[in-house]
Order: sequence, then structure tokens, then C-alpha cells
Amino acid sequence: MNALLVYGGKKNMKAALEYYFRYPNKSTSVMDEEFIQKYGIKEPMKLDPKEMNEALDEYWDRYTVIGKLR
Repeated sequence: MNALLVYGGKKNMKAALEYYFRYPNKSTSVMDEEFIQKYGIKEPMKLDPKEMNEALDEYWDRYTVIGKLR
């Protein structure tokens, strides 16, 4: 939800998530400081571009709230 608020639509969110998954760091995370202190920063994902796009599409379909709020 935080990422959606920061990045807006599907295209921007997918691009931002892909960048973060490939090059995770504290400055590009949308999580708050407490979350990062508790769980840390994840390791980079090593998916090829096709796999990454499929994973991001699945993530978008599964977790987006656009059109699901009533």
C-alpha cells in the first residue's frame, strides 16, 4: 500500500519495484524505519527480465487495491 501511494499507477510501481528488487537499499525503500530496523534490507533478486516481469505482474494482480476497495 505504501508503494502504491508513493508511485501511483501500475507502470510506475512496477518500474520502482523492479529497481528495488535488483538494487535494494534503505534510501529507495518505501518501508518505515522501524520495519527496516526489525527486518533489514533484502538481498537483490537475480531473475532474468522475463521472470521479473512475470513476478511483478503476479504481484500487481494479487496485491493491488485498485478496483478492490468498496
